[in-house]
Amino acid sequence: MESLASILLRVAAALLGLPCVAVLVLWLVARLKAPPPSPGSVVAGVDHPDAVLWTLEGLQRAIGAAGRGLDGLSRIAMSGAAALALCGLVLSVGLWFTGRGLASNAPWARVVALGFVALVGLTAALITIVTRR
Repeated sequence: MESLASILLRVAAALLGLPCVAVLVLWLVARLKAPPPSPGSVVAGVDHPDAVLWTLEGLQRAIGAAGRGLDGLSRIAMSGAAALALCGLVLSVGLWFTGRGLASNAPWARVVALGFVALVGLTAALITIVTRR
């Protein structure tokens, strides 16, 4: 019969790993998606543009610049989320194999599980110290 610790480690690995995989797939899709073509100038084909066309040209440039700025920020945010998801996925794989090792009574798995418990304890202590007033 498997121990409760091995079952909990595998459940934690699945709960951590599945969202991480989803974020990494979304990041990959966003990176592979081709950007839309840039529209041409409003006044390019007109011999004598008037004020309305110049206003439309200015609005087109302003909205395009804002869109490019937001696109850059979204790429930075998505890359940061992907980096965190990759770290979470590595941790998830470690939890999974540790749970499998504990199920087969491997001595290395007990040492790694103790390391995970120590990591959780240190993280909880750090959060307690930081949030204490």
